[in-house]
Amino acid sequence: MPTRIRFGLMLVGAILFETTLSAGAARADPGSSLAQIFDAVCVKPRDAAGRKAAAHAQGLRTPPDSFPSPPSGDGLTLELFVSKAVERRTVFLYTLIGPIPGSEKQSGLNCTAGLMPGDPVALADAGAVLGMPFVTDRSGSESVAFEETSGGRKFLNVDDDAAIDVAMRSGRLSVIVLKRSDPKAGIDAIFLLRTLGP
Repeated sequence: MPTRIRFGLMLVGAILFETTLSAGAARADPGSSLAQIFDAVCVKPRDAAGRKAAAHAQGLRTPPDSFPSPPSGDGLTLELFVSKAVERRTVFLYTLIGPIPGSEKQSGLNCTAGLMPGDPVALADAGAVLGMPFVTDRSGSESVAFEETSGGRKFLNVDDDAAIDVAMRSGRLSVIVLKRSDPKAGIDAIFLLRTLGP
């Protein structure tokens, strides 16, 4: 996976972990799984209005003022930030629009859905729900890359930098990465980076 894509996803991850560790949770109906919420809000909609409507349909609402907002900077604009309590955990989701690091004119959508504290089975259904063949790439991440074409999704080798670069320049690249909970962060998350035109 090209360095700028990894860097972009790391940037979103850094924002995620910096801004959510202090949030609390209350009891609520579990509803959809993390992967189902991510699919409904991040993957399927193609515009901001669609993402907002899908988030509302999933029971996600604007977090309380005490919940720290993801920062924007370096040209990033916060598009959506929502959460809901699920049993003793919190599901949160946000989208950022901005330039892709290392690309002069390429902009992208970063969409992150997370669960905290983490749950060992939180991402167990991700491959089945999303219908995508996640693989462990050379950096050790579970990821999938694909190009949106008129014939549907064309899956790419995440370690084929040349193919990834071509798809990114065409504006049709999407990369999804799973981040499973670890003892330090205690958060499960799914990240999407989608290019927004050439």
